[in-house]
Amino acid sequence: MRPFSTAAADRYCRLFPPSPASLEVQRPALAALAATMVDDNLRVCPHFPAHTPEKLVTAGFTYFGQFLHHDLTDDSSSLEEARRLEPEQIRNDQLPCFNLANLYGEGPFAGPHAALYEPGGVRLRVGPKVSLTDGSSRSFDLATDGNVLAADRRAAENVILRQMTAFFARLHNCAVEQHRRDAANPEKLFAQARRQLCWQFQRLIYEDYLPRLLDPDVYQRVFVENRPRLRWREFAVPAEFAAAAMRFGHSMVREEYFLSRTSRDLKLPELATRARDPRSLESEWAIEWGQFFQNASIDSQAITARPIDTKITAPLHRLPLPALHVFNLGAPTGGDGTINLPLLTLLRGAALRLPSGQTVARAFDEPELTLDELTRDCAGAPTPGGEVLRAHGLLRATPLFFYILREAEVRGHGNHLGRVGSQIVAEVLHAALHRDAAAYIHHAEMREGWPRWKLGDETRTLRSLGSLFSVAPLLA
Repeated sequence: MRPFSTAAADRYCRLFPPSPASLEVQRPALAALAATMVDDNLRVCPHFPAHTPEKLVTAGFTYFGQFLHHDLTDDSSSLEEARRLEPEQIRNDQLPCFNLANLYGEGPFAGPHAALYEPGGVRLRVGPKVSLTDGSSRSFDLATDGNVLAADRRAAENVILRQMTAFFARLHNCAVEQHRRDAANPEKLFAQARRQLCWQFQRLIYEDYLPRLLDPDVYQRVFVENRPRLRWREFAVPAEFAAAAMRFGHSMVREEYFLSRTSRDLKLPELATRARDPRSLESEWAIEWGQFFQNASIDSQAITARPIDTKITAPLHRLPLPALHVFNLGAPTGGDGTINLPLLTLLRGAALRLPSGQTVARAFDEPELTLDELTRDCAGAPTPGGEVLRAHGLLRATPLFFYILREAEVRGHGNHLGRVGSQIVAEVLHAALHRDAAAYIHHAEMREGWPRWKLGDETRTLRSLGSLFSVAPLLA
């Protein structure tokens, strides 16, 4: 099976033929559908039998997924450009591999990102040390100089992502000090530290993040048995992945978070507004990562993400206008000047003429969602979303983004993606790994073992996201 179209690495491609439906024809239906996609704070289904309980990932997986997505794709084209251009004409400002370009930019030695680095061009600049409630004094934020210093503008989308980016910057600096005696010059030292961090990042994507969020059978076939179905002539990020499948994380976002055991309850708009403020974060904003990843802090119980379903937290339906730069230009705004992110995602999918969920299911030889699965809840009652699909003739041609969320809801019980969503994500991320000559799987020393980190007087291997973020207090 080959992708429908190919493209250069800095463009997008199509996995499947485009839909014939136009954006303008679909716009009223998509607006009505988005209006049904508001979180009602209920479980996915209180009637699931005992053998299918909620087993949700912890909240940090939401933002780790966002971080890795930002490393793979960055599309700043407008909605009108998406409607007018083919994906092969739209620029992807990231390379289709996990090289942490969203952290490093173009590197320290030339180009526009030299300001991200300390004098000497090897260590990344980080925020000032701050006295924290646990008695320690350390950095936890990105550096600022009138702006938040980050290679990727999206790092300031929210306080959680901003601090996750800062964590990876500090971990890079740890690798620098670990290898300083071995490297003959700054270029070699930087490359060695970056390679160690990239290999750590990649292994956690493929060995901790994806096993939890993909359908188990799909993960087994693609990654354990190494049997992908797509055969690539050239690899570029597909529009179906960037504009629909990988956006499943939107449904995992909670309306509020506790950043630490002493934090007050912080609403999503506060986390977004403070992140865009270029001043350094005060100590009360510091994240205790055990709130987000299990076992990342002693005696701390991590909160869970929202289920993967068609209900998206209300603040994402009312994003403030200053958040516009984070998303695509030309995003439609409401009468109050806010952006409806679920509607924007549906409209962008229509502008790109993405195939329907049913088309993708047939292409992958997967059983399509039944009419009852599309239109009724687990107790058999009609759903508002199903009524919109029925009224607008979308029961046989369901928008891909909505279909993927609905499939996760009714077949993955909200715990993980269903098979159609999993197929797209798995095939793309398998190619991103295997077609990158610098990836860890192409280096024998990494296939056999994990990166080793020198932390104080001990050396550790960090084999889960929980263990990774547990070292935050040990980083300068």
